[in-house]
Amino acid sequence: MMNVLRKTIVLLLCGGGFIGVGFAAPSKPLGQGFDLKKVNVPSQPSNGVASGAAQGLGLLQIVGVASSSYARYEYLGSNSRSTSQVHNGAIEVAVLQYGYGNTQPASLNGAAPMRSKTVTFCGSLRNLHTCRAGEKLSAWLYFYQFEPSQGGYFTMSANSTAAPFGTAKVSLSIKAN
Repeated sequence: MMNVLRKTIVLLLCGGGFIGVGFAAPSKPLGQGFDLKKVNVPSQPSNGVASGAAQGLGLLQIVGVASSSYARYEYLGSNSRSTSQVHNGAIEVAVLQYGYGNTQPASLNGAAPMRSKTVTFCGSLRNLHTCRAGEKLSAWLYFYQFEPSQGGYFTMSANSTAAPFGTAKVSLSIKAN
């Protein structure tokens, strides 16, 4: 059986007229290559809940950035205010939320993401894992993709839906050429 490379046909238009057909490879799946074990998080969330099911929003942290120009993830610490690598083209931002909250729209330079994906986890902040039957969700890992982009300023926020109530906001300056 022949392997078939899936491609997307791109119609090239110029001045209202058809000028040709090209091919563009599909984008890689969001979160591909992300390793949760490389994320540096505090041992305890800010709401004091150390284990079991999360209560109110205890952590909202930008944990990684990848892009067309820097293919692997640049993992970020909790105090990171900017990336150290240059990111251009399709930019993917990973945000970890621990505790129950409603997220507000993420943006890069004021633009909404082209695609997004959410992965859920259970367990304590230091022991996040795929949920088993009967466990309560405690964390959400959001992936946002923006394209095309030349770095910029990423922002996101979430409102806690359980005590302690409040809003957490995160931002990051993403370096460009």
